[in-house]
Amino acid sequence: MLDDLSYQYQWAGTGLVNLGLLVCPECLDVPQEQFRTIVLPPDPVPRINPRIDVAATPEWDRNLSGPLGPQPTTPGNAGFTQYVLGSPTLGNYPQGKSAVLAAVAKLSGVPTPNLGDASFIFLTANQSVAVLDPAARGFLLIYNPVQSQAQLALTASATWGVGTNLAIGPGEAWFWATAQGLGQAWSGPLAAISLSVGAPLWVWTDVGVALPEILLEDSSADWGLEDGSGSWEWG
Repeated sequence: MLDDLSYQYQWAGTGLVNLGLLVCPECLDVPQEQFRTIVLPPDPVPRINPRIDVAATPEWDRNLSGPLGPQPTTPGNAGFTQYVLGSPTLGNYPQGKSAVLAAVAKLSGVPTPNLGDASFIFLTANQSVAVLDPAARGFLLIYNPVQSQAQLALTASATWGVGTNLAIGPGEAWFWATAQGLGQAWSGPLAAISLSVGAPLWVWTDVGVALPEILLEDSSADWGLEDGSGSWEWG
């Protein structure tokens, strides 16, 4: 009977569409899901300043409670341990000397020795800067406090994009201490290079450093660039 007939519906896009066909209960079909549009979830929040490592993935220990085990040595880290401090993706990472040293000490399990003052270098765009001269060290920490990328070379000079460079982005630290049990800390030269004008790096070591400025308590809010000098003024 006509009273028993029902309209046939079918999926079209994200909704059901009336096909205008009246069918009996035996002929009434279930709408075909293959005609239904799939609604995908939103993409994840992208990383700020994305990049890939030049060799094997050197990021090893992000566990804030302590080290996870022996540090793997690869062509990408040459014996250093890479730490990502805070949440660089959200632009939240340590901006001061005491906070950086405390975070690395917690991650590595290595107490911070008497380092004296923190050190700071200014990098001219795409020009190699000598960071360290060869010396017997027991502790070495390099940290990037800003939203720009730099690269480190375990040589007297650095060239951008060389496969053996160590990339260092915002909130990232390269660390090597003899107390880690991974061998003697790096005792050779160290150079740095960046494509960003005025990009700084902070370096701490238990041996003297070949850097132009010595800082007591680093804070990006207190940086000031001297006009025409090509160096940074603290204060």
